[in-house]
Amino acid sequence: MNIDVEKTEGNESNNISRLMKYFRKAKGMSQEELSNAAGINLSTIKKYEVGLRNPKYEQLEKIASALDINVNNFYETEINTIGDLISIIETLNDQLDMKISAEKNEAGEYLPGTVNITFKNKKVNKALLEYMDIKNNKDNADEELIKLLSSDEKIRKATS
Repeated sequence: MNIDVEKTEGNESNNISRLMKYFRKAKGMSQEELSNAAGINLSTIKKYEVGLRNPKYEQLEKIASALDINVNNFYETEINTIGDLISIIETLNDQLDMKISAEKNEAGEYLPGTVNITFKNKKVNKALLEYMDIKNNKDNADEELIKLLSSDEKIRKATS
């Protein structure tokens, strides 16, 4: 199954609408089935998907639960600048003990095409390998990606 849901430029509600439709279709659910599973009126689900209404966070939680995904999957992170990228890298490093390495040339300068990112946490590396397999296997990519996105396996210790 290949699900084609166009990326919408613009506001967050368009992205939520697009992602809601994507995840619903990837799960093989109709709007009515999602409505029943989430306990939200069918007409409301339809309005969310076409962007006529914006779901409140509590509604998104119900929809995410019905789709068996984390509610955060409805919020995309835009990476438009080097600062955006470094911020995400810093977060990954702080929370997941990331290691970045690269080869150097004779002058001691890093070679851009040799950058390698790994994590000390074996669960993180395993999940990344699963992700790579999914992206390289186009046949069931959507279903497999949903399974991976649905995982609630903990990858770091709870902080107090």
